[in-house]
Amino acid sequence: MTKNNKILLTLLSFLGAFLLVISSLLYVLNKKDGLGNGSTPSAVVASFEECLNAGYEIMESYPRQCRTPDGEIFVEEVIPDKEDKSDLIRVDNVQPNDLISSPLKVTGEARGTWFFEGSFPVRIYDKDKNELGVAVAQAKADWMTTDFVPFEVVLRFKNTAWGKGSLVFEKENPSDIREYDDSLEVPVDFGTREQWRDVSLYYYSSYKDEKENGYVACSESGMVVVGRRVLESDDVIEDTIKLLLEGVVTDIETTAGISSEFPLEGLKLENVSLSNEGVLSLAFDDPDFSTSGGSCRVNVLRLQIEKTAKQFVEVKSVEILPEGGVFQP
Repeated sequence: MTKNNKILLTLLSFLGAFLLVISSLLYVLNKKDGLGNGSTPSAVVASFEECLNAGYEIMESYPRQCRTPDGEIFVEEVIPDKEDKSDLIRVDNVQPNDLISSPLKVTGEARGTWFFEGSFPVRIYDKDKNELGVAVAQAKADWMTTDFVPFEVVLRFKNTAWGKGSLVFEKENPSDIREYDDSLEVPVDFGTREQWRDVSLYYYSSYKDEKENGYVACSESGMVVVGRRVLESDDVIEDTIKLLLEGVVTDIETTAGISSEFPLEGLKLENVSLSNEGVLSLAFDDPDFSTSGGSCRVNVLRLQIEKTAKQFVEVKSVEILPEGGVFQP
């Protein structure tokens, strides 16, 4: 073997050994990152922004929250003109600048220290800071804690304001010491007159349905109209039925003896279609059999749906599906 061949063989051996070392190192690194078994490496997340950029689940709350696959939750830092309140109170179903109308049901959670005697006031203002309405949020669990406690409130206000407004959640402060005052302000939008359509929902009053002998008939005579609004769209009928299913009842309506059999646990409106003959087909999913019950209750449920749907002139009759599977005594 010549001297040159020996040198070449030595270089090739050295190069082969070098490549073997590099390959082994890459294998170890890939296996550590979860690439060696065909899995996808998890993104390293340490903030809401990183969680958002990684494409993980964003929960509809205010402030927004992002959940990683392993269950870790990061809260969006929202710092408007005032100090961030996300460690004190969070709103679940109203986002900043959402379009809203009355009545407005709001859910969320607040520290037990935000309540007094299990409640705190919620106010709504127009763009000129005129108060349109006020209601009392009630704790849905024991409020004697420093942990977060779920709350719920139904706010009724005048549907006469347009444009911007604000929803203010006030900390209940039973003392006269103003330094203990606190509040969360969420900007909202009342929209324009052209964006909304006034609709009727049919609720029930047993007082109107009571016969001379005290018998409650569960009949059409007990149906009561309550006014609501939905956004103008091609899905006005569907949106109105969905609004009925939410079953929001204001304090004034309750005082007047007006109620609704809705909402029902687990009930979902799966499909809505209107035939050329005016037959409105409503397909429901009722996994918990919430629409079942006595004939009186089922009749009221059906009447609420049918009367609400037939306010629209194009609806001549209502078909509830699956036939025999829902709203049966």
